[in-house]
Formats: sequence, structure tokens, C-alpha cells
Amino acid sequence: MVEQQMILREFQCLTKLDHPLIQEILEVFIDRNFIYFVSPFYSGGEIYDLMYNDNTSEESEEIQLEPVPEDLLKPLIFQTLKVMNYLKNNNILHRDLKPQNIMLESFYDKNSKSFIKIIDFGYSLNLNSLSTLPKDQVDLILNFIMGTFAYTAPELLEQKDNF
Repeated sequence: MVEQQMILREFQCLTKLDHPLIQEILEVFIDRNFIYFVSPFYSGGEIYDLMYNDNTSEESEEIQLEPVPEDLLKPLIFQTLKVMNYLKNNNILHRDLKPQNIMLESFYDKNSKSFIKIIDFGYSLNLNSLSTLPKDQVDLILNFIMGTFAYTAPELLEQKDNF
């Protein structure tokens, strides 16, 4: 049931948002057990893939962090901030933004003009939907930890009020 709610929330969110840096849904298919979103293929993979070297040594299973050059990173951060501003202006909280949910349209190098695509709006929240709720319920919803724990804001983990 929770998974169905997340899929419905993601579908509702993505069909209302219109931004070139947000995942596009081309079609939706529903069968007896699953709902399928059809979107363009983003051949560049996840931003996460830029950060980690998949050439692990045979002696070690440890993933090794690779520094991302600033000239590659700056445009990606700028694009991410543009999307966050767009979501803010539309009263949408993504609530699970992380390197694995930022895709690259194509392989990225310093000569490319690749663009990001923000994906996975399953935990998103439309703040307009809270306008009819009592303040204590709104506070509970906004302070509830959602998304990937490792990327949770410290304020939520500390349960500080008024952040």
C-alpha cells in the first residue's frame, strides 16, 4: 500500500511539473501487479557514478572515492540549484535528493554540454496539500524523516524545531 502511494505521489508530481531538468514521463502502463513509467534513457548514469571509481582492486572490495574536477562539478551544481529553486517556487519538497537521484542525460566530460535530470519523486510533498491541516499535523509531516537516511538533514536527525 505504501509503495502504491509513493508511485501515485510521484506520478502526480511529475505530471504537474514542467522543467527541462526534471525527469519526463512519456507514458504510463498499468498491469495487474505493477505500474510502469516510461521516460527517456539517460545514458550518462547517476552523478553518484562520477564520484566513485568502479575499478576496485582485486585485493580489496572497497569502493574508492575519485575527486570530481571543479570544472565538471560547477555546472552540475548550478543545474541542481536551478531545479531546487523551481521546486521551491512550486511548493514541492523532493525529500530524497541524493547523487543517485540526479541523472546525466549523456556521458559527461569537460567538453560535453550534458544536463542533469532530477528523478525519483516518490517521497515528494506538495506543500499546498498541507494548507487545510492543523499546525501540529503539518509540523509532524514536515519533521518526519523521509528518504535515504544517509542523506537526511542534520536538523531532522536532531529534531530541532523551526529550522
